[in-house]
Amino acid sequence: MDIDVVTTANPAAWAAALERAGWHDFYHECWYHQLAEQRGEGRAELVVVAHAGRTVAVPLLMRPIPGTQLQDATSVYGYAGPAGVFEGLDTEACASMTAALRERLVAARTVCLFSRLHPLRDQAAFLAGAGKVVHAGTTVSIDLGLPSEQQWSAYRADNRNRINRLRREGYVCRRHDGADVGTFIELYESTMRRVSAKAYYVFPREYYETLVDPQRGDLELWIVTDPEGVPAAAGLFSVRGDIVQYHLSGAGDAYRKQAPTTLLLDEVRRSANERGATRLHLGGGLGGGEDSLFAFKSGFGDGRHAFCVWQWILDPASYRELEGRRLQREPTPGSFFPSYRAP
Repeated sequence: MDIDVVTTANPAAWAAALERAGWHDFYHECWYHQLAEQRGEGRAELVVVAHAGRTVAVPLLMRPIPGTQLQDATSVYGYAGPAGVFEGLDTEACASMTAALRERLVAARTVCLFSRLHPLRDQAAFLAGAGKVVHAGTTVSIDLGLPSEQQWSAYRADNRNRINRLRREGYVCRRHDGADVGTFIELYESTMRRVSAKAYYVFPREYYETLVDPQRGDLELWIVTDPEGVPAAAGLFSVRGDIVQYHLSGAGDAYRKQAPTTLLLDEVRRSANERGATRLHLGGGLGGGEDSLFAFKSGFGDGRHAFCVWQWILDPASYRELEGRRLQREPTPGSFFPSYRAP
């Protein structure tokens, strides 16, 4: 059993560890964790466990717990969890690897761990016995293995009507390069203000510029323009292997009735079909909830995936003490984890 910890100070070692692990998404990568560090979300670590010819890499953000010498671990915005190929990994091997992970985290005085898991991967089997995996919602996808006409037929009727109307009226959706990221920022932040989004969902300009950096090629920028050529909606989509994922989007206040985001998603679906992708993952509602955002995405496809979170209390005594301190100050929402960090 070998275990190692890589930080963002060594991007080459981080990339090599993910390569050895096999399957991973852009959410697992070093540059994405550097962005989280720059936002003050924690100190990024990739805990790499190798056993019986397999490597599993667990990306974490380590956060100091105020007033103590302890820390806890969380994950980046998006879908992370362990990176690796879990098929064919037997129960004994999984238990040995998670035990080594636990030993390393406890030695570093880590009280607990929270991570958002990836809806398109079965990470839960690897985590059996390592805390608990909690169902937190549902995400939506379009099965691109179906004929394009069948994909279109699965759209809700009102979405098909809106898309057809937008095309007739002269709205156009095209892929753009990173030079147009300012347009995306304006539309995205306008949307966040309109829905009174939490500050967590608003990022500095450098964040968006890094996402669309052509040297990486991980995310694509798509923009919908109205008949006058004015940007009406924009979105960022990741492309990794045969999977395309909807990351962020926004639309102008003046276009709420026209709903240009419907055209955005349809055009990206068409492009994904042309490049041979097998699935367009739209994600779910805010925090995994079945809200208006989830209802909107549900109108584009029948694919449904469980969105789960991983909760692991590593130091029960310290966790109880921290929870007790919090309860003395104010009641704690029952489902929040870790409870002592409840807003």
